[in-house]
Amino acid sequence: MRRRILTRSILSRVPSPVSSTKRMSLLQAAKFSTGAAVGAGGILGLFQRNPFTFQVALATIKTSLADLLVQTKVEKKESIDWNRNLLFILFGGLYLGVFQWGVYVIGFQRIFPTMATFCNQSIREKLRNKKGIKELFGQILLDFVFVQPVLYFPVFYGFKTFVDPSFKEGETRFGNAFANWKKNFFQDNIGMSLFWLPMDIVIYSVPLWIRLPLNHGISFLWVCVLSFYRGEDDKTKVVKSISD
Repeated sequence: MRRRILTRSILSRVPSPVSSTKRMSLLQAAKFSTGAAVGAGGILGLFQRNPFTFQVALATIKTSLADLLVQTKVEKKESIDWNRNLLFILFGGLYLGVFQWGVYVIGFQRIFPTMATFCNQSIREKLRNKKGIKELFGQILLDFVFVQPVLYFPVFYGFKTFVDPSFKEGETRFGNAFANWKKNFFQDNIGMSLFWLPMDIVIYSVPLWIRLPLNHGISFLWVCVLSFYRGEDDKTKVVKSISD
């Protein structure tokens, strides 16, 4: 019904002397354009109505695909390491999808009470909202000094140790994960901060329902970097560089 109304509205503006052939062409174009508009609106509407479910699915799929892309196109492996891909499936779904929703949407709203108002304002209103700008950079700071070093990387190395098929008896998985986190602490966190600082300014400014979907879209590139440098088992990994 909505598509018909939009199509009739467009055709009603066409002058009557226009030939029937041209009118048919305009009709087809109108159906295509209105269909695309309704379709795009429907997808955005779906995101808004089911933000948690959508972003969990997006996080799981994109994280797995990013690792598969690195394995097949960058590292050019002859066979896919499915244990490694399982790491990214678990990390993407459970941490990036489920846990980060609790942190960035629910938790941050309680810590920064005017966050939702700021996110829904226009750019002009945001620039005049000094408290909102202060909370924007407060979110970025909390992300860099707590969430990223204390939650993100420890959980990642924990999942990595959990799916490692070559883990030897006598070693503790927790100890192995902690050792990797400690060894790579500064390199991991400096690299992640440099990548995410300009991205976070945008992510923490958009409406809450699209915050994590946008985050997941941008993080596809980041997960490719993470997969390349930290996806393979440290004990067997051959040192590589992107320039090779």
